[in-house]
Amino acid sequence: MAFAGINITKHLIILFVLSIIFSPLLFAQDSDAGTKKVYRFIYSKELFFNTKTEDAIALTKIFTEKIKKQKGIEDEAEIVICENDEELIDATKTNFDFVLSTTVTLVKLLKKGNVKPVLVNQTQGSYGFVYYLVTRKDKNLTHLSDLKNQRLNILARTDGQTPSLWLEKILRDNKLPVKNKFFGEIFFDYKPTNILLPVFFKKVDAAVITKESFDVMCELNPNIKKDLHILATSKTLLFGVLSFDTKSKNKEREKFIYDILTTMHNDADGRQFLSLFSLDKIIPYKEEYLTKFMELYK
Repeated sequence: MAFAGINITKHLIILFVLSIIFSPLLFAQDSDAGTKKVYRFIYSKELFFNTKTEDAIALTKIFTEKIKKQKGIEDEAEIVICENDEELIDATKTNFDFVLSTTVTLVKLLKKGNVKPVLVNQTQGSYGFVYYLVTRKDKNLTHLSDLKNQRLNILARTDGQTPSLWLEKILRDNKLPVKNKFFGEIFFDYKPTNILLPVFFKKVDAAVITKESFDVMCELNPNIKKDLHILATSKTLLFGVLSFDTKSKNKEREKFIYDILTTMHNDADGRQFLSLFSLDKIIPYKEEYLTKFMELYK
């Protein structure tokens, strides 16, 4: 099977498998051209963290086979996996069916005018993530200013994403320098254990982590909650957004994709699949979610 110009790393094989979930759409009659048209899905690598690839693939296959059996479909889809914002923006210049991006990238895409936000991720009953800035209680780092020249871990694959924007925002609000000048050292990683445990074991001074990841780790080790201090808490911040192509005229096809995504949580295998990405379900987008996110830039 060939996907021209697409490089799929072993850590992102799941996205290839995920494409089969949408196979009922692949050779649907195109209402505009009257011909068959393959569906095209674009993903940002930034959205995926703390997922064991082999577990995700196994579970996705189970859910996929159920969908395929129900619909009597054997075909596959084209998946475009983008390493950075530039790749993703370039990918949307060609017709696509949906793009799954971070909110940071969405802001850039909206300026191009070729996407319309439709769905968002829901976690812990909320439309986005809450972030914590965490330190150890016994280090007495009780004010943001106490972290000057300290070592910091951030839960993100790269700099410039939502947790970094939030951190820069609270530094500005406290009239402190930008993070790269304020902190002594900053480390990024997509695994919550690699972010929080170094703080717990006194190897790093502070960490920015999602509330969801923090809560899970506290359940596994109650001493984490006992020994660590939440220095700052963000508002709920929009993180992952699924958008449709503004050039698309096929509303029936859009509705089919929409219905599959918004009902995954009603299926046992679908719920287990969503849990791999710390999601409760996928819900409709609201403009107010982005409005609140944009406050990070002020």
